[in-house]
Amino acid sequence: MKNIKSIISLTLLIFFLLPFFTHGAVLKNSQSSKKTGFILSGEIINDSSMSDTVTLYLDKEFGTGNGILPLDSSVVVISKDHHFSLNYSSLASSRYFTLGIASANQSFPFDQYLIEPGDSIHMVYNQTEKTVRFSGINSAKFNWLFSLSVNTNKYQATLTKPIFMSEPAEFFANIEKILDFQLEELEKVKRTLSASAYNILKADMIAHNRLSIYETMRVSTFGHEYEDPEMGEDMDALYGTKYLDQPIDPIDPAYLTWSGYYTSYLLAKDRTDFLFRQVHHQQVDSTFLTFLQKQHTGKLRDKIIVDYVFRSLGFDFNENMLNDAIRIVEDPYYYSVLSDVKRKLGKGSEITSFNFKDKDGNQVDFKKFKGKVVLIDMWFTGCRGCVDVAKNMPPVEKVFENNANVVFISLSIDKDKERWLRSIDPNQMVNGSYTHYTSPTTTYLYTGGTGSNNEFIKKYNLLNSYPELLLIGKDGKIFSMTPTRPDEPDGQQRLIREISQALGN
Repeated sequence: MKNIKSIISLTLLIFFLLPFFTHGAVLKNSQSSKKTGFILSGEIINDSSMSDTVTLYLDKEFGTGNGILPLDSSVVVISKDHHFSLNYSSLASSRYFTLGIASANQSFPFDQYLIEPGDSIHMVYNQTEKTVRFSGINSAKFNWLFSLSVNTNKYQATLTKPIFMSEPAEFFANIEKILDFQLEELEKVKRTLSASAYNILKADMIAHNRLSIYETMRVSTFGHEYEDPEMGEDMDALYGTKYLDQPIDPIDPAYLTWSGYYTSYLLAKDRTDFLFRQVHHQQVDSTFLTFLQKQHTGKLRDKIIVDYVFRSLGFDFNENMLNDAIRIVEDPYYYSVLSDVKRKLGKGSEITSFNFKDKDGNQVDFKKFKGKVVLIDMWFTGCRGCVDVAKNMPPVEKVFENNANVVFISLSIDKDKERWLRSIDPNQMVNGSYTHYTSPTTTYLYTGGTGSNNEFIKKYNLLNSYPELLLIGKDGKIFSMTPTRPDEPDGQQRLIREISQALGN
């Protein structure tokens, strides 16, 4: 039931974010190739809490919302009296921007808006009234994006509110009604958009909507996940008759590939289809990657595979899967992306030297650990899973306490040093429980306030997910990007075996 509730919550969150659709796309087309650059200026009114920093984030291939690839870049400017101007002169292809305003109010509503080379926009945002006016070249697109959120909320309020647990068919029908409404709204402004913007926005709109359906429906392949077995059977039937093997939309495949979100939808659909067929003994492919290879072709297939590989990092990622993906992918760009992953993260890749400080302020250089097996635990204060890992690590350390060739490092990305120090103080308690579990045999290091922007973190924790473990061999090279978490079933014993293997035992 916990899985179902969490996925329903995710679905509702996606509904809320539907108007702010799309993730970073890499797009080159006849219109964008004639122009370069993007200008965004504006002012924030009725916001006394705003500081002097405005940041424009530009997304890469899969966008920050997916958490797949890191930001393409960010531009930070200092505002003057709540006025700002950002000029990204090197923009040569379509991207998506998120605008960050350093304010006490963190609900600034411009998340991943589609921009094209040549766009020159001025905006006036009223923080109190939550209204905005865009003017300038291609401003109609931005005004429509903002108004869509308002209109979608109004339309959604007119719909009935079926209960997922008792009316699943009606629940999903409502999701589809929202998509129909948004597609109708898009058609109204088609003539004001470039062909590329129209098709990409349409693909992303469809993808956002269907992604929420498939992520929720995935639990339908397991009847035992429901308290009522009959509901599991009903969900299976609904999926098998309506959602299984849904065809790709009749949009130019080039636009589907350029879309920052459509391949994520296809990946979710294929994973659910694969799981459904496994449960019903209809699946003959031995691995999901093999299944994926058969479902799609060309650049679209290659992008989905890259998406799958990155989503696997830190979870079910393994060297064989990465090698198979590299063997399958044909597009030069996506091949280079996967090859770069192997170069950075593959077993045997040389670890970049790092230099952090310990709790006493002493510099700790990675070079001092050459010749030793090193297990690094990346975490931050407030991360429940991070506490679970730390709590279960001492029995593993106990096995190697007399082995000088094994080092356990706890690497915090907390930006507040005092908060970090409180978390690793064995005498500190909050609400009757320890803030973090500590061990005298662990080396506690700090990223110096750089947080997730630390170069070591960005390189070896691509998804910026926590907790994240990294096992380094005695030769100073990666032994495993995905060592077993000690809080998993039989995790302590499996992690002990992996460390022993790294030692050559």
